[in-house]
Amino acid sequence: MKVIKGSPSWITTLVLSCFFLVLGVGAWYSAKLFLQEKEDHQVAELEQYQAKVLNAQSEVLSGQLVTPVLRARELAKSRIFRRSIANFASMKDKKKILAQEDFENFIDVAGFRAGHLFSTGGSLRATTMDKLDSTESEYYAPVRSVAETRQPYFSPLYLYKGELVSDLFIPVYPSNVLSDSADPEYVLALVVPVHGVLRSFLTSIRNLDYQTTVRLIQQDEEGRFQEIVVAYPDLIKVIPVKASLKGVKQVEFGRRADLNGLGSVYSSVVYLPAVRWWIAAETDEDVLIAPVRECQGMVMVLLALGGILAVFITTAVVLFFSRYRHCRIERSLAQELEPMREILAVGTSISSALPTPLFLLNAKDERVMFANEAFASMCGKPMSVILGLSISELFLPVETDSLHHGQRMLAMSGGKSYSQEIELFRGPVPLLYEVQSLHCDSEDESSPNILFLFREITEERASHIQDVENRQQIIDALVRAVERVPFLDGHTALLRQLSVEIAETLLLSDADCSTVEAAAILSQVGKTFIPKEIMQKEGKLTPEEIQETRRYVEHTCRIIEGIEFHLPIVETIWQMQETLDGSGYPHGLKGDDVSMLARILGVANTFSALVKKRSYRKAKTAKQAVEILQQSTGRYDATVIRALEAVVESTHGQAIMRENDIDIDAE
Repeated sequence: MKVIKGSPSWITTLVLSCFFLVLGVGAWYSAKLFLQEKEDHQVAELEQYQAKVLNAQSEVLSGQLVTPVLRARELAKSRIFRRSIANFASMKDKKKILAQEDFENFIDVAGFRAGHLFSTGGSLRATTMDKLDSTESEYYAPVRSVAETRQPYFSPLYLYKGELVSDLFIPVYPSNVLSDSADPEYVLALVVPVHGVLRSFLTSIRNLDYQTTVRLIQQDEEGRFQEIVVAYPDLIKVIPVKASLKGVKQVEFGRRADLNGLGSVYSSVVYLPAVRWWIAAETDEDVLIAPVRECQGMVMVLLALGGILAVFITTAVVLFFSRYRHCRIERSLAQELEPMREILAVGTSISSALPTPLFLLNAKDERVMFANEAFASMCGKPMSVILGLSISELFLPVETDSLHHGQRMLAMSGGKSYSQEIELFRGPVPLLYEVQSLHCDSEDESSPNILFLFREITEERASHIQDVENRQQIIDALVRAVERVPFLDGHTALLRQLSVEIAETLLLSDADCSTVEAAAILSQVGKTFIPKEIMQKEGKLTPEEIQETRRYVEHTCRIIEGIEFHLPIVETIWQMQETLDGSGYPHGLKGDDVSMLARILGVANTFSALVKKRSYRKAKTAKQAVEILQQSTGRYDATVIRALEAVVESTHGQAIMRENDIDIDAE
């Protein structure tokens, strides 16, 4: 420091005193800022860590709970199951007994501990238990909720035969409908074992960083909040907690009392709406602050040893170069961000000009962040009014419920897009829209924003329905032609019935079941082009005649290949005589080259031929035909044969056998 010439010594002393005083205060203040910054950094790291832990555990737990929901939906969707439970409404005791037996078998095969069947009004129709664990009235609220919302519902945990379980309620639609557009006929309550899921979850959250504790909370039927914990060695139980999470969807990270009010912690909470559980992450405040306190002692020692002057100079140099570096970074970032701003402006202009209506929803406050002109035109509101509005302020209540359902399904899909069809009432005639929802990045990774895109499909759907009706008229005409041929009538009807039953037993989709049914009917059309004397010949056919009969598949496909089915009917008929070992015809396909639908048709066709009488042999019984197919597993799919056997042994399958004059077993 330069001293002014001629200045008094006390001025120099005063200046130096002030210098060291400022230096000391600066050093102390710098140390305080450093420790505060470290504490803030620790808290920020903990916040990120808790967010990652809660996000990961939420995804794991939600993913494991989706499995029983999918199994339950497959069971409720099965036509065989729905036909079976329809017998509970029968006046005949025998049908009710058979329905009860089938109901118990379905529940057992599906892997659930027990099951109850309720009417949508809450009345018990069937149960696999001798009696309900609770009164029938306690099931009324969830049954009515599922009947109205048509969404799965998990009950609070309880003990069943020493095992922790939850009741999964799911709607069941009438057996004569193909979609969930109709009202549910029953509500199915399935006892789902969750001991393994919870044990895996609770044991996976041990030994976390920062000694963080993850707690799983539920609310019982009486409104009390309970924590689900693991007791030694692997017993899972629930214990009460003092805190109330009623109505809470999410608790942001912060410092507060723990759930039992015993100490101060840093915590955050997320809510799993599918099962109405809360996952809380808590870190003891002392554990987080301990490293900061250790650092505080080290900093004081370093300050004393290094000296005030060294600390001052170091701090000054660091601050100077840090500021210089930050300025350079700031200028560099400003230059890099300029093209990005231009790209953003171009992207906004493009999206605004798109003819497809779209809007971006803020996931935190559920209000519109962005919308294009097409969406404003669809809503009939100016753009300045739309921004900042909620979904309920833009759409009718029924439309709002549908969009909220799409949000929930998007969350359960693990972040993938979700598509749904919604009717929007914007005039005298409702318009049908396909709505695509997908997640968009946001500052809060745990709550991504949601982009909704609308595409009107009213005319497209009407055209599709007309195509289906036209296709069905063509199929009906061909079916009538086949039914007039005496030697094809019985075989065609049996082939159709068995093919559909096998497909439904294998839980194939509605589209696959429709494909198998149409292919079974149309596959016999080509036989009308085979000479009548060959088809009705007494005795065995010559090799030339056999070769001629095999051409019926080619004849059939040539006839119908010009019809637009929008289903793989022609491909299925081409492959129905192919076998897994490659010995079939017409192309000698084998293994995975033969589709599952063609395998079903091939097994059903062979079975139908075996149980029909021929001039050179007697008709086989149903069980004899199944045994012959089982001995030919190299040619036919073993899974399909097992499904055929299950159909033959079922009540409905035996009715089909009797209807077609087929003996089930040898006398």
